[in-house]
Amino acid sequence: MRAVRKYSDNLQPMLVVLCVYAGGAWAQSCAPNEHEFIYPKAVAALKNWEMTRRTVVADSVKGKVLTDFCTSGKWLSESGQIPSSEINEASSLVLNEYLDRAADPKKEGQTMNATMKNVFGSANIASPEIKRYGKLTIVYTLDVDSIRVREAVYGRVTTLLVDPGPARVEGFKTAKRLCTGDVKIDPAMEAKFKC
Repeated sequence: MRAVRKYSDNLQPMLVVLCVYAGGAWAQSCAPNEHEFIYPKAVAALKNWEMTRRTVVADSVKGKVLTDFCTSGKWLSESGQIPSSEINEASSLVLNEYLDRAADPKKEGQTMNATMKNVFGSANIASPEIKRYGKLTIVYTLDVDSIRVREAVYGRVTTLLVDPGPARVEGFKTAKRLCTGDVKIDPAMEAKFKC
């Protein structure tokens, strides 16, 4: 389902909703802005994982994780293996397993598809996945109220799940930078930054 802004003759915006009917079912894409409509419990499960694990998932990672969940769920549903409603109901189990693996450098990575199949009792015949995200832990020694990792700004968080690669990390008190440094985010090893 896509929302499109359309202007009438008097230039007042009105909302037009477009739906595509394909082969007996409403076609839905797994675009980032549509995750909440297709698998609403997955979005809630990801937020719950962040709260219970005290780990913030970077926005770029959230989008990728939810897109993978949606794509895998749609494939399993459309292939007749697992109904879409059951996938939505099991969102918490699937995302907990997937994100726990992603956040633990000692655990082997696993595709979202394999994780879903495992949750639903299918044998995991998929090969392990090279981990796609890394864990960054911030150790505070200064009175910092926000942290910037690359271009994203967070509150005073202690653990982040972020994309791998080099990252500039900065700590701020209001608008004043108190600390800065470069870290390498590696999925196989927890990165630490002291601020």
